[in-house]
Formats: sequence, structure tokens, C-alpha cells
Amino acid sequence: MTFLTKYFNILKRYKIQLIVISASYFLGVILGMWLPSFKEKLFFGESTVNLFISCLLKGGKVSNLFLNRLFTDIFCLIIFYLTTINIYLVSVNILILIYRGYILGAIMISLIGNYGLTGFMLFFLVVFLQNIITTFILAVFTTLSIYYSKHKNNCKNILKGDGLLPALIVGFIGIIAGVLIQILVLLMFLRPMNYYF
Repeated sequence: MTFLTKYFNILKRYKIQLIVISASYFLGVILGMWLPSFKEKLFFGESTVNLFISCLLKGGKVSNLFLNRLFTDIFCLIIFYLTTINIYLVSVNILILIYRGYILGAIMISLIGNYGLTGFMLFFLVVFLQNIITTFILAVFTTLSIYYSKHKNNCKNILKGDGLLPALIVGFIGIIAGVLIQILVLLMFLRPMNYYF
């Protein structure tokens, strides 16, 4: 596990970058709470209705939520991995994080606005917790990408085992764990509490 120690030391040296990258995500959340147009609000409203049905109603398919989150987050991680080839491509990661935050902010307003306390519980326990786990993984991965892009002369060194490959594997495991936590919280706590139909 020496690579974890190495990554931890890099993150200690690059903590300002990690804070800025994380802050970009929370900027997206704030923008998502205030900026969506009327048509976007309708779109997010429809999405939250589908989320509500999938998560809380007896006939809802939790497997759809599981697969959607898993593939979306793994796809993001693969994009983040590919952008490490060049330091300038790391800005793509920041744009994706801002957009992820924007969507989260818009869904938060829509869920709470449409479903009150139940919407808040669904947002916090199911959407927010999983999203924060994945976003933390992506922010850490982006910070490591900045380090490796600056300190390695060619992409082979960045992408192979002594670079970001172990971080990619740990990221995959973390994303799967985050989605499993989301599903467990939903099935063991939130869904049974809402079986009134």
C-alpha cells in the first residue's frame, strides 16, 4: 500500500489545489440552486419524479438507479483518467465537477420543493451522500492528475502502475462502494419507511 502513502503525501502538498477543485463543485451546487431556466426546472422536476418513483414506491426499480449511478460515475472517472495526458485537459475535470454540482443543486431544489421533508430525506440520504463520495474521489483524482501532469514527461509514466493506475482502481472501488451505500440506505431505511401505498 505504498502508493496510498505516496498519494496522501501528494495531497498534503497540493491541498490548496484540492480545496479549489472541491470549491468548484460547490460553486456548481449554488449555481444549480439559482440559475436553471423554467424549461430546465421542468426537466429536473420530471427527473425528480422519476427518481422519487424509483426510490420510494413499491413498484419502483431500484436496479435502474443503481446502474445509472454506477455507469455515470465510472464513465466520469474514465474521462478524468484520460485527461491526465495533458495538464491543460485537467480543466475539463473542473468543468465536469461544476456541472455535477449544478445538477445536484437543481435536483435538491426540485426534490425539496416538490416533496418537502420526504424530498429532503430522499435528497440527503440517497442522492447527496453518494454524490459526495464520488465527487471526493473525482476531486482527489484531479489533484493527483495535476501533480503527475507536472512531474512526468510523458503520458506512459502518468498512466502506468507507478502513476495513476492504482488511483484509478481505488477510485473504481470507491465509486462502487458509494453506490452500494446509496442502495443499502434506500432499501434498508428510507424505502421501508415510505410503504404507504
